[in-house]
Amino acid sequence: MRLQLSIRRRRVTTALASASGALLASPAPVTAAHEWDVEAASLIFTEFEKVSGTELTLSGRTPLSTDSGLTLGAVLDVLIGASPNGATPSDVPQTFTTPSGFDSYRAGAGEEPLDDTYQDNRLELSAAWDRRYTRTLNGLFGGRVSMEFDYMSIGANTRWGIDNDSRDTLWSVAGAVSHDRIHPVGGIPVPLASMQPQDTPQPRASAAKTKNVLDALFGVSQVLGARTVAQFNYSQTYSDGYHADPYKLVSVVAAGTGRTLDYVYEQRPEKRTVHGVFSGVKHRFDELVLDLGARYTTDDWGVTSTTLDLRVRSTASDRTFWEPHLRWYTQSAADFFRQSITDVAPLRGALSADRRLAAFDAVTLGVKYGENAVEGEAFAVSVEYYHQFGDDSPADAVGVQRGLDLFPETRAILVLVTNSFVW
Repeated sequence: MRLQLSIRRRRVTTALASASGALLASPAPVTAAHEWDVEAASLIFTEFEKVSGTELTLSGRTPLSTDSGLTLGAVLDVLIGASPNGATPSDVPQTFTTPSGFDSYRAGAGEEPLDDTYQDNRLELSAAWDRRYTRTLNGLFGGRVSMEFDYMSIGANTRWGIDNDSRDTLWSVAGAVSHDRIHPVGGIPVPLASMQPQDTPQPRASAAKTKNVLDALFGVSQVLGARTVAQFNYSQTYSDGYHADPYKLVSVVAAGTGRTLDYVYEQRPEKRTVHGVFSGVKHRFDELVLDLGARYTTDDWGVTSTTLDLRVRSTASDRTFWEPHLRWYTQSAADFFRQSITDVAPLRGALSADRRLAAFDAVTLGVKYGENAVEGEAFAVSVEYYHQFGDDSPADAVGVQRGLDLFPETRAILVLVTNSFVW
């Protein structure tokens, strides 16, 4: 399955993050006239025997006046490899039709069904204007467009920050709106309709569907002492429209033997509301900086998640630092998630076998090495290992499924290199 990480499609959440990600800071310091503060980053990741990808990011800010600035950004994602199609393994080989309907691919007995024709490219362009209106009030307005061969997203975002007179408390509010158009290869499949053999007309509902997303975030950061800063955020996301993954299938198996009889296209609710709270604290010791954060989310699909994130920065010298990183994530399954359904179960309502909606845990371990900014220049490189795992033998497994791995683990390596400079 595709990684549950930053390289994944980021739709409106990208816009909200860019609008509210620096809640502890005011707009960037003003540089000399016509100079750009530039940050370039390259992320390379590989899931073992699955998807690999590269993400290139370039952003730069230039002052327009003593109290305003313009930020321009671009992101390019390139992904290729084998992606799970949602079907369960079987004790016999399985054949699947590609989304175009003109080709097919196979999974051997006991193997996880992977679509080895998977590839995806994404280009995102963004712009934002920030301004400090008064000593205690600053704002930002931004827009973005993200394009893939089967997906297009257009969005806008804003962020406002208000300091108190003593500048030790910052209240923030941010919002984003996005309109997405999904136009997959072969068209939008008819929900819960059966996949047809190669070169047979596939059940299609339309060529494209749309989705609208609204994000809002409210936050406060508080200086607790000379060495400690705390932060609290509440966020809400509401989306309306097409939420299904048009490339995902659900296996229909025999109630007695567990052998696969059919494959149907998934169906998800047309609305989703997600609530999230985040709390974090940063504390500086003599040569260490502790950064601890916790996030909890819940939605009306039945998915709840908890994230704990710990970073400890150690100053190796006046110029360099090391930063170990540990992240733990756990989530519950959506109400309509099923590994598979039997041929006697009613085929109606929301249904998905996408493991991104399953119950699972994930651990990330990593370390970053960096050089502190000197005259506008900084450099950092991080290496992380990601491990995701779930219940590979669930209680609702049927027949031959009990001897198969129904939740193969996902392992990945990520390397991120960033460079900041003045141009």
